[in-house]
Amino acid sequence: MKNNKLCLLWQNKKSRNWYHVGNLTYEKDKYFFVYQVEQSKRNVFEALENGYRLHPTFPNVHEKYESTILFSAFARRLPQKSRKDYRVILKNLGITKESTDFEIMSITGGTINSDNYEFVKPIEREGTKFKLDFYLRGWRHYNNETEYLEASDELSLKLDPENKFDDDAVAIYKNEEKKIGYVPAFYSAFITEMVKAEEGSTDVSYTMNYKYDPEAPSHFKVEMEIQGLGYENILKSDIGSSVVQAV
Repeated sequence: MKNNKLCLLWQNKKSRNWYHVGNLTYEKDKYFFVYQVEQSKRNVFEALENGYRLHPTFPNVHEKYESTILFSAFARRLPQKSRKDYRVILKNLGITKESTDFEIMSITGGTINSDNYEFVKPIEREGTKFKLDFYLRGWRHYNNETEYLEASDELSLKLDPENKFDDDAVAIYKNEEKKIGYVPAFYSAFITEMVKAEEGSTDVSYTMNYKYDPEAPSHFKVEMEIQGLGYENILKSDIGSSVVQAV
Protein backbone atom coordinates (compact mmCIF):
# COMPACT_ATOMS: atom_id res chain seq x y z
CA MET A 1 0.00 0.00 0.00
CA LYS A 2 1.30 3.42 -0.93
CA ASN A 3 1.69 6.28 1.50
CA ASN A 4 -1.69 7.96 2.01
CA LYS A 5 -0.55 11.03 3.94
CA LEU A 6 0.88 14.39 2.90
CA CYS A 7 2.07 17.11 5.26
CA LEU A 8 0.98 20.67 4.48
CA LEU A 9 3.68 23.26 5.11
CA TRP A 10 3.43 27.04 5.32
CA GLN A 11 6.38 29.41 5.09
CA ASN A 12 6.75 32.75 6.82
CA LYS A 13 8.37 34.71 3.99
CA LYS A 14 9.95 37.22 6.36
CA SER A 15 11.76 34.70 8.57
CA ARG A 16 11.77 31.97 5.88
CA ASN A 17 10.82 29.44 8.56
CA TRP A 18 8.59 26.53 7.54
CA TYR A 19 5.72 25.29 9.71
CA HIS A 20 3.89 21.95 9.60
CA VAL A 21 0.33 23.30 9.70
CA GLY A 22 -1.79 20.37 8.52
CA ASN A 23 -2.14 16.89 7.05
CA LEU A 24 -3.99 15.64 3.98
CA THR A 25 -4.85 11.93 3.86
CA TYR A 26 -6.59 9.72 1.31
CA GLU A 27 -8.41 6.72 2.72
CA LYS A 28 -11.15 4.51 1.26
CA ASP A 29 -11.83 6.89 -1.65
CA LYS A 30 -12.16 9.90 0.65
CA TYR A 31 -9.94 12.88 1.35
CA PHE A 32 -9.42 14.15 4.90
CA PHE A 33 -7.74 17.31 6.17
CA VAL A 34 -6.78 18.15 9.75
CA TYR A 35 -4.53 20.80 11.21
CA GLN A 36 -1.30 19.70 12.90
CA VAL A 37 -2.30 20.41 16.50
CA GLU A 38 -0.28 17.65 18.17
CA GLN A 39 3.03 18.45 19.79
CA SER A 40 5.61 18.85 17.06
CA LYS A 41 8.25 21.29 15.98
CA ARG A 42 6.63 24.35 14.33
CA ASN A 43 3.04 23.08 14.39
CA VAL A 44 -0.05 25.13 13.49
CA PHE A 45 -0.19 26.90 16.86
CA GLU A 46 3.40 28.06 16.54
CA ALA A 47 2.61 29.13 12.98
CA LEU A 48 -0.35 31.20 14.22
CA GLU A 49 1.99 32.96 16.63
CA ASN A 50 4.22 33.84 13.69
CA GLY A 51 1.80 35.35 11.20
CA TYR A 52 -0.19 32.39 9.90
CA ARG A 53 -3.94 32.60 9.35
CA LEU A 54 -6.15 29.53 9.13
CA HIS A 55 -7.17 28.68 5.58
CA PRO A 56 -10.69 30.07 4.94
CA THR A 57 -11.80 26.70 3.58
CA PHE A 58 -10.83 25.11 6.92
CA PRO A 59 -11.76 27.70 9.60
CA ASN A 60 -11.84 25.37 12.64
CA VAL A 61 -8.43 24.30 13.90
CA HIS A 62 -9.83 21.24 15.70
CA GLU A 63 -12.20 19.90 13.02
CA LYS A 64 -11.59 16.94 10.71
CA TYR A 65 -12.72 17.84 7.18
CA GLU A 66 -13.64 15.20 4.61
CA SER A 67 -14.59 15.10 0.93
CA THR A 68 -15.19 12.48 -1.77
CA ILE A 69 -13.02 14.55 -4.16
CA LEU A 70 -9.85 16.52 -3.60
CA PHE A 71 -10.74 19.74 -1.77
CA SER A 72 -11.07 22.57 -4.29
CA ALA A 73 -8.62 24.64 -2.24
CA PHE A 74 -6.00 22.00 -3.03
CA ALA A 75 -7.18 20.86 -6.48
CA ARG A 76 -6.28 24.26 -7.94
CA ARG A 77 -2.69 23.54 -6.95
CA LEU A 78 -2.32 20.68 -9.41
CA PRO A 79 -0.36 21.37 -12.64
CA GLN A 80 -2.54 23.19 -15.16
CA LYS A 81 -2.88 21.64 -18.58
CA SER A 82 -2.69 25.12 -20.11
CA ARG A 83 0.96 25.39 -19.10
CA LYS A 84 3.37 25.10 -22.02
CA ASP A 85 5.60 22.72 -20.05
CA TYR A 86 2.69 20.60 -18.74
CA ARG A 87 3.49 17.50 -20.79
CA VAL A 88 7.21 17.75 -20.04
CA ILE A 89 6.54 18.03 -16.31
CA LEU A 90 4.22 15.03 -16.32
CA LYS A 91 6.63 12.88 -18.33
CA ASN A 92 9.70 13.79 -16.30
CA LEU A 93 7.95 13.19 -12.98
CA GLY A 94 6.48 9.85 -13.96
CA ILE A 95 2.87 11.03 -13.92
CA THR A 96 0.48 9.13 -16.17
CA LYS A 97 -3.20 9.30 -17.07
CA GLU A 98 -3.81 6.71 -14.37
CA SER A 99 -2.23 8.82 -11.62
CA THR A 100 -4.69 10.03 -8.99
CA ASP A 101 -4.89 13.65 -7.84
CA PHE A 102 -3.32 12.56 -4.54
CA GLU A 103 -0.38 10.92 -6.34
CA ILE A 104 0.16 14.00 -8.51
CA MET A 105 0.07 16.23 -5.43
CA SER A 106 2.59 14.03 -3.63
CA ILE A 107 4.99 14.37 -6.57
CA THR A 108 4.60 18.05 -7.45
CA GLY A 109 4.03 19.45 -3.96
CA GLY A 110 1.20 21.68 -5.17
CA THR A 111 3.25 24.86 -5.03
CA ILE A 112 1.91 28.02 -6.70
CA ASN A 113 3.31 31.54 -6.88
CA SER A 114 0.44 33.25 -5.09
CA ASP A 115 0.94 31.79 -1.60
CA ASN A 116 3.37 30.06 0.77
CA TYR A 117 1.97 26.53 0.94
CA GLU A 118 3.56 23.24 -0.08
CA PHE A 119 2.77 19.55 0.39
CA VAL A 120 5.59 17.17 1.28
CA LYS A 121 5.79 13.45 1.92
CA PRO A 122 6.22 12.32 5.52
CA ILE A 123 9.21 10.25 6.58
CA GLU A 124 8.47 6.53 6.25
CA ARG A 125 9.49 4.10 8.95
CA GLU A 126 9.83 0.33 8.72
CA GLY A 127 11.17 -1.07 11.96
CA THR A 128 14.26 0.99 12.74
CA LYS A 129 14.73 2.02 9.12
CA PHE A 130 13.67 5.42 7.88
CA LYS A 131 13.20 6.58 4.29
CA LEU A 132 12.96 10.12 2.88
CA ASP A 133 12.05 10.90 -0.71
CA PHE A 134 12.36 14.52 -1.88
CA TYR A 135 13.69 16.97 -4.44
CA LEU A 136 16.88 18.87 -3.65
CA ARG A 137 16.36 22.57 -2.92
CA GLY A 138 18.42 25.46 -4.23
CA TRP A 139 19.83 23.96 -7.42
CA ARG A 140 19.39 27.19 -9.37
CA HIS A 141 20.94 29.25 -6.57
CA TYR A 142 24.08 27.14 -6.02
CA ASN A 143 24.78 25.94 -9.57
CA ASN A 144 25.36 27.62 -12.90
CA GLU A 145 23.94 26.42 -16.20
CA THR A 146 26.91 24.15 -16.88
CA GLU A 147 26.61 22.18 -13.62
CA TYR A 148 25.30 18.63 -13.84
CA LEU A 149 25.47 15.27 -12.09
CA GLU A 150 26.93 12.03 -13.43
CA ALA A 151 26.27 8.49 -12.23
CA SER A 152 29.79 8.39 -10.77
CA ASP A 153 29.26 11.48 -8.60
CA GLU A 154 28.81 10.86 -4.89
CA LEU A 155 26.55 13.04 -2.74
CA SER A 156 26.96 13.59 0.99
CA LEU A 157 25.22 15.42 3.81
CA LYS A 158 26.84 18.17 5.87
CA LEU A 159 25.22 19.95 8.80
CA ASP A 160 25.11 23.74 8.51
CA PRO A 161 24.45 25.00 12.06
CA GLU A 162 25.57 28.52 11.13
CA ASN A 163 22.76 28.87 8.57
CA LYS A 164 20.88 32.06 9.46
CA PHE A 165 17.53 30.68 8.31
CA ASP A 166 17.56 27.20 9.88
CA ASP A 167 19.66 25.97 12.81
CA ASP A 168 19.12 22.41 11.58
CA ALA A 169 19.98 23.13 7.93
CA VAL A 170 21.56 20.23 6.04
CA ALA A 171 23.58 20.96 2.90
CA ILE A 172 24.14 18.45 0.11
CA TYR A 173 27.61 18.26 -1.44
CA LYS A 174 28.84 16.73 -4.68
CA ASN A 175 32.02 14.69 -4.23
CA GLU A 176 32.64 16.32 -0.83
CA GLU A 177 33.62 19.63 -2.48
CA LYS A 178 30.77 21.38 -4.28
CA LYS A 179 27.63 22.47 -2.44
CA ILE A 180 24.74 21.85 -4.82
CA GLY A 181 21.77 22.60 -2.56
CA TYR A 182 19.94 21.73 0.63
CA VAL A 183 17.61 19.15 2.11
CA PRO A 184 14.07 20.64 2.34
CA ALA A 185 13.64 22.34 5.72
CA PHE A 186 10.85 19.98 6.74
CA TYR A 187 13.33 17.09 6.96
CA SER A 188 16.36 18.96 8.25
CA ALA A 189 15.72 18.45 11.99
CA PHE A 190 15.25 14.71 11.47
CA ILE A 191 18.40 14.36 9.38
CA THR A 192 20.40 16.49 11.84
CA GLU A 193 19.43 14.10 14.65
CA MET A 194 20.31 11.12 12.45
CA VAL A 195 23.71 12.49 11.41
CA LYS A 196 24.61 13.44 15.00
CA ALA A 197 23.64 9.96 16.18
CA GLU A 198 25.82 8.42 13.49
CA GLU A 199 28.94 10.18 14.71
CA GLY A 200 30.94 7.67 16.71
CA SER A 201 28.20 5.05 16.45
CA THR A 202 27.91 1.79 14.53
CA ASP A 203 24.14 1.61 15.04
CA VAL A 204 23.17 4.51 12.77
CA SER A 205 24.10 4.93 9.12
CA TYR A 206 22.54 6.18 5.91
CA THR A 207 22.70 5.71 2.17
CA MET A 208 21.78 8.22 -0.52
CA ASN A 209 20.45 7.67 -4.02
CA TYR A 210 19.55 10.30 -6.59
CA LYS A 211 18.21 10.85 -10.08
CA TYR A 212 19.31 13.84 -12.15
CA ASP A 213 17.12 15.13 -14.97
CA PRO A 214 18.80 17.84 -17.10
CA GLU A 215 15.48 18.70 -18.78
CA ALA A 216 13.44 19.16 -15.62
CA PRO A 217 12.61 22.57 -14.16
CA SER A 218 15.00 23.67 -11.39
CA HIS A 219 12.69 22.57 -8.57
CA PHE A 220 12.57 18.99 -9.94
CA LYS A 221 16.17 18.72 -11.15
CA VAL A 222 17.48 16.27 -8.53
CA GLU A 223 15.24 13.62 -6.97
CA MET A 224 16.75 12.11 -3.84
CA GLU A 225 16.18 9.18 -1.53
CA ILE A 226 17.86 8.78 1.83
CA GLN A 227 17.62 5.57 3.81
CA GLY A 228 19.13 5.14 7.22
CA LEU A 229 19.01 3.28 10.50
CA GLY A 230 17.37 5.26 13.25
CA TYR A 231 16.61 4.92 16.90
CA GLU A 232 13.39 4.75 18.90
CA ASN A 233 13.92 8.01 20.81
CA ILE A 234 13.36 10.03 17.66
CA LEU A 235 9.72 8.95 17.61
CA LYS A 236 9.22 10.43 21.07
CA SER A 237 10.69 13.79 20.11
CA ASP A 238 8.99 16.75 18.44
CA ILE A 239 10.06 15.26 15.10
CA GLY A 240 7.91 12.17 15.58
CA SER A 241 4.80 13.68 13.97
CA SER A 242 6.57 13.75 10.60
CA VAL A 243 7.08 9.97 10.60
CA VAL A 244 4.57 7.41 9.31
CA GLN A 245 4.64 3.62 9.46
CA ALA A 246 5.37 2.02 6.09
CA VAL A 247 2.79 -0.62 5.12
